[in-house]
Amino acid sequence: MQPNECHICNKVYASTNAYKSHLASRKHRDMQVKVASTPVTESSQNDQPVEKNPEKIQRANWQERLIAATTQDEFEAIMKEKMEAVKPLEETDCLFCCHAADSFELNLEHMTKAHSFFIPDATYLVDVKGLIKYLADKIAIANVCIFCNGKGRAMHSTEAAQHHMISKDHCKMAYENGEDEEYADFYDFSPMYSDEETNSDEEWEDVAEAMTTTTISGRRRPTRAHISENEVELTLPSGISIGHRSFRTYWKQNLRHNEVVAGSRQDPEMIRLMSGQHNLLEHTTGNGLSSMSVAAHQQLQMHKIRQRESRLQHRREYEFRTKIGFIGNSQKHLVDPSRPT
Repeated sequence: MQPNECHICNKVYASTNAYKSHLASRKHRDMQVKVASTPVTESSQNDQPVEKNPEKIQRANWQERLIAATTQDEFEAIMKEKMEAVKPLEETDCLFCCHAADSFELNLEHMTKAHSFFIPDATYLVDVKGLIKYLADKIAIANVCIFCNGKGRAMHSTEAAQHHMISKDHCKMAYENGEDEEYADFYDFSPMYSDEETNSDEEWEDVAEAMTTTTISGRRRPTRAHISENEVELTLPSGISIGHRSFRTYWKQNLRHNEVVAGSRQDPEMIRLMSGQHNLLEHTTGNGLSSMSVAAHQQLQMHKIRQRESRLQHRREYEFRTKIGFIGNSQKHLVDPSRPT
């Protein structure tokens, strides 16, 4: 018998603390009483030992240890140990099943055809391999559904997360309601509005006081007026920021400090801990601001505004076509009696 093996419950534990926690659990004590009250037969003594599934044992160990954790430090230590022990998915491994392709491109083709997986705003994606690797780590290490994004019941294995995504038709990225900010590092939306005219003085308007240079970045105010890198904001020596008229809707949002924070801060502990190891999820600086640049955040907000306007335009066209269809269906139609049926 191994040092941390419970022969009564047929379980093996990776550490002494986890083994001691199991011995003190009610489940173990109930099993002790059950085994003691069961008569031992001759056939049971001659039975061969049952072969154990290492993956199943490991999965049960992680689950039981995480549940038994009583402090935040203990929980984080167990999670870090799990991150180091779990085998990550390779770039040729499917995110949703056990299929292994011969190349990264064939893997993308398989996920598209077999699981209807697609990448939102693929036109502006600049690091497709980095994005797929990030999603793979969320599934294999954090055991998170990439659509639920940590909501719902916890899962403790790659297989459990994959089975959930297939059965629930969740083979897709969470990309609405601000969740797309999690993937900002892999996108570049600047080509979308690079053709905008930003040099005309008459098309600049004052921005709300909350969007001053000091408020956004915490740096010293500039000694001279300058245009931001994304060419949609002019900062005056006084610290007042001036925004382009075409982005009036965005400026009226009166963005606050705590709104420029990555969506991953609201995710469960597993996602937050994973971000510390892979440096892929957003972090915040000492003054409470997100490390994601304000320019990148503005790009995302502007992109959302354009998407919303496009959806409204499509909706108006659809409603117009529907209205015309109803008018056509309401017209009387007389059947020609001479026409053969």
